[in-house]
Amino acid sequence: MKQHEFEKSIFLEFSKVAELDIISTSIQSRTPPEPDILCEIRDEGFLALELTEFVAQRYMEKFKEYVKTKQMIEEVCGSLSEEDKEKFSKLFKGALLSFYFNKKANLRQKRKLLEKDFPQLLTLNPNYIGEYILSSEIEVMIYKCDFDDTFFEVDNVEWLENPLENLLNKKFRKRYSTAHRIELLLHTYHSQFWPRNILIPQIQKYLKLHSPVSNIQGLWVFDYHEKEIISHICF
Repeated sequence: MKQHEFEKSIFLEFSKVAELDIISTSIQSRTPPEPDILCEIRDEGFLALELTEFVAQRYMEKFKEYVKTKQMIEEVCGSLSEEDKEKFSKLFKGALLSFYFNKKANLRQKRKLLEKDFPQLLTLNPNYIGEYILSSEIEVMIYKCDFDDTFFEVDNVEWLENPLENLLNKKFRKRYSTAHRIELLLHTYHSQFWPRNILIPQIQKYLKLHSPVSNIQGLWVFDYHEKEIISHICF
């Protein structure tokens, strides 16, 4: 399938669920510097859409590793005896504890190591700050902050560049040639979206922090696999 045929097939699926009264005979594939699709909305006029696919499998794998490791630390802390929990709370209330694990260790190995070494933290002076070596496999950086409770962080998960920010940068730094309103259609086809409670705030954060130089005036988020519009943002 050629690129313009692929884009049109995505748009046709999108048009079935978008709350737009699209005149089907008006749908056209266009070529750069125009946006990918031009269509007419009944009683509203023409709308041009630039399609882009969001693929972030590798990033999400690393993000899940980060979340699971952080949850594991919280679970190990929560498994302390009530007496040790109280002691830990007094020692580290409001503190940030940032953990560095051996990169070769998987989650199960990290848990086993941490369960063995975590109680060492209870032996520290209440005023201790800075690096503390739990073992040859785990180091902890302790910061005194002003949180309501103890805050755990994981600092040596291998992060990749944020694919969403890179994709939006690429699109919002271009100017498209058309006399009609332009909107961006962000879709999935070869992969799944991030969880919605992560994706939408990330998009909103990007739009708040960046001033697009393009003439794009709106953004659709379309879950191709679920055939569902996740979000429509106008700006």
